[in-house]
Amino acid sequence: MLSGANLIYGAGLLEAGISYSHGQLVLDNETIKMVRRLMEGIPVNDETLAVNDIIEACPGGNYMGYDLTMKLLRGYHSSSVLFDRQTRTGWEAETGGRDTAARADEIADDIIANHRPSVELSDEVKKELRAIIADAEVEVAENPQVMV
Repeated sequence: MLSGANLIYGAGLLEAGISYSHGQLVLDNETIKMVRRLMEGIPVNDETLAVNDIIEACPGGNYMGYDLTMKLLRGYHSSSVLFDRQTRTGWEAETGGRDTAARADEIADDIIANHRPSVELSDEVKKELRAIIADAEVEVAENPQVMV
């Protein structure tokens, strides 16, 4: 990314693409969100420099309580529903010691069980997708080496 790459692929894939994991997809999604955030960079302008607040806070002062600081901090900080940034004690208390992979699997299971698309596919599109899947299943059954 830092050298100019602008393509991320393989989300959810394991074993060089031989297998797939919904939990891994959730993990990869979080990582990709952080990379995209990093690619946005940090804007440097009169507002973000906040020179007046720095002068007012003085050396050794605390500018974290300033409205502008809080506004800008909320906009730049990458947040994650998956990666835990607590102390070990806090993490164990809140998650029961479940690691990130287990939490990713739980999130994936919840999405699969509860997500409803915002746009419904037409019956024609559904029929065409079923036909594509059926053709692929026949191809794999007749030529299992295509999966290796």
